Amino acid sequence: YQWALRQPWVRKDRILLEGQSVGGMTTIAAAALNLPGVVGAVNFSGGVGGNPHTSPGKSCKPELVTDAYRRFGLQARVPTLWLYARNDQHWGPTMPAIWFDAYQAGGSDSEFVMTAPVPGHDGHQLLRYGEPMWRAPLEAFIKRVGLLSP
Repeated sequence: YQWALRQPWVRKDRILLEGQSVGGMTTIAAAALNLPGVVGAVNFSGGVGGNPHTSPGKSCKPELVTDAYRRFGLQARVPTLWLYARNDQHWGPTMPAIWFDAYQAGGSDSEFVMTAPVPGHDGHQLLRYGEPMWRAPLEAFIKRVGLLSP
């Protein structure tokens, strides 16, 4: 955010935060700061503590992640979009919905999209390999927050 504010090409009043995996959760944490100029945040497969090799489909301490998302949701006032794939080997299909519900309970303007499985890949790589599944929801979201003309 601070780096972006220093760039001459950045519109400081129309910033969209975006992150993937731990970066997705960090994006939601940053959204809770209600930073000046931020109009929305996009969480691709966000979470922490996942290991698809030793604990496929679940975070090692999902209740702590749920609590963190709950606290972020109580503070955030910018719209958020959460994008996860059904075959995410880090979180599975259930925990992201629980995390989102905890976040949304704080009254935030938020939307959750669980896509179909990412063909041929771990769904945790939705951002990289799943553009056909996330493109339309993302375009609708950025139009809604005023970054694209309707």
